[in-house]
Amino acid sequence: MTIQTQIATFRTECERDGERVPALLNELGVAIERKTLSECVPGYNVCVFSFLIQQGVTVKQMKLKMEFFIRNDPRFVDLHRCYQTLQAGDIPSEVW
Repeated sequence: MTIQTQIATFRTECERDGERVPALLNELGVAIERKTLSECVPGYNVCVFSFLIQQGVTVKQMKLKMEFFIRNDPRFVDLHRCYQTLQAGDIPSEVW
């Protein structure tokens, strides 16, 4: 039996924020599928992360879980752009 998954992607606010994202994703129970640097924000290098969401879990549920950890765990302070830009697919949302 194959478990259906979907890819979700988000970005950090700046490159150095990317150092803390692996620990955040570990708390969420997901693994990094892909990490790239991007200049999608003019003048800044940001980290773009993609990961797989298992069947039965929605992007909205994952976003709420991510927001909870970011707001409540001091290790993830100021990573708000991660859940704000999380969306299904290969590119982060810039509608936040």
